[in-house]
Amino acid sequence: MVHDRSVRIRTRRAGRGGSDRPSPAALRLGAWAVGCALALLTAAAAWAQEAPGADATPASHGVFTAEQAERGAETFAASCAGCHGADLSGDFGPRLVPLDPWRWSDAPLSELYAFVRSNMPFGAPGSLSDEAYLDLIAFLVRENGHPPGDAPLVADSEFLSSVVLDDPPATDAAEEPEEVPDDPNDR
Repeated sequence: MVHDRSVRIRTRRAGRGGSDRPSPAALRLGAWAVGCALALLTAAAAWAQEAPGADATPASHGVFTAEQAERGAETFAASCAGCHGADLSGDFGPRLVPLDPWRWSDAPLSELYAFVRSNMPFGAPGSLSDEAYLDLIAFLVRENGHPPGDAPLVADSEFLSSVVLDDPPATDAAEEPEEVPDDPNDR
């Protein structure tokens, strides 16, 4: 006689307990499936709340001024380069170019601002002025390939929440590949 394992898991056979109730294995499987479905729904709801809205402004649209980024470069050299390296490639602290895409891709600038303000500089978090932190954010955004615009970043939580770190626009150098000579001796 061939035993159908799936039938045994779903219900107890008559004669082996005499009940058509689900077996403990079937109950565990059902509970696991319900748990997975709830986890997926919770994750989807959280993602929908964090996803940038239609009114979000991409950082690639120029949300800081060139002057602001220059001031940020000076502040970075004085307060941040010791840990993150003068070229932002990381040292004691993580690299900042490119920013970690798992953490910062499509994140609002308010999150980056809050993180930097709450944690940096190492050993003295929150010790810089609001303007210095905004200048640093402008510098980081510029160094990650986003162009400056006409208006500076401001310490307005609603505005910073409306700006998202999108992919920087392609540069002309990235669009036009460098010509490589056919003969390696011509290099």
